[in-house]
Amino acid sequence: MDTTPDRIPPQRALFDLPREIVYLNAAYMTPWPKDFVAIAESAARQRLRPFTVGAEDFFAPSEAVRALAARLFDAPADAVAIQPAVSYAVATAARILPLAPGQTIITLAEEFPSNYYGWARRAREVGARLRVLEGPADTDWTARVLEAIAEEGDRLAIAALPNVHWASGIRLDLARIRAALDDVGAALFVDVSQSLGALPFSVRSVRPDIATTVGYKWLFGPYALGFTYVAERWWDSPPLEDNWIVRLGAEDFRRLVDYEDRYMPGARRFDMGERSQFLAMPLAKAALELVLGWGPDRAPGIRPRRRWR
Repeated sequence: MDTTPDRIPPQRALFDLPREIVYLNAAYMTPWPKDFVAIAESAARQRLRPFTVGAEDFFAPSEAVRALAARLFDAPADAVAIQPAVSYAVATAARILPLAPGQTIITLAEEFPSNYYGWARRAREVGARLRVLEGPADTDWTARVLEAIAEEGDRLAIAALPNVHWASGIRLDLARIRAALDDVGAALFVDVSQSLGALPFSVRSVRPDIATTVGYKWLFGPYALGFTYVAERWWDSPPLEDNWIVRLGAEDFRRLVDYEDRYMPGARRFDMGERSQFLAMPLAKAALELVLGWGPDRAPGIRPRRRWR
């Protein structure tokens, strides 16, 4: 029986790419489809008449985008926060994941800088150690991480890892790594920016504490708009910032000065300020619909997973 996943037909006609160019650098930045220009123009025209922007426009578009992004994480929408960058997600994770003096955070050599600097600062603040793992000679990053987990034992607090290594493109077996982290009681932070959209990813099999992605790479979306999965056990944690739009009842503009300590449900408390992003949200929605229509589950060797209902 042929088990080869269905292939999507060529999509070149969607893009403004000269015939002599074969563009393969989606892990750097994806080109927008040509019809995104009209979407961007329509969003810009709304600002010509701000009196047409209603309270619902601050909420409904971002909730639609949140739900689409959640499908790529194989997660419920309540578990996804809207954040601008990996560095923001790292700062969020460094604020809420436990770290004590003398404990260790591990990350990989030549990892993207945003998955280093925030952890380095947090380690200095706490009196912990950030251990940067050197690359293995045989390119087996999974084995190298498992070795480090065994070496650190219960000193290990957090593993800050990618799904696909930024510099080499080597994939890590995060499910195996998660099982080893469980044995020592350590947390898992994952940057999936280098693969989400091109490869399927499931928080139900990887079980990260926090996983994050940018929107402008494999997701074909706008810059400065990304998405972060936060496991339910951390939903009561303090967010990185205190903005009005994540507070319970924020949809009622008449009562915004009736200050509210409670947050909207789930991971929404971790949303960035001004998350409504009137110019970016229509583009993000179109981009996520495009990627989901192509189907990351079509990647070779990957079985489609069930979606949350």
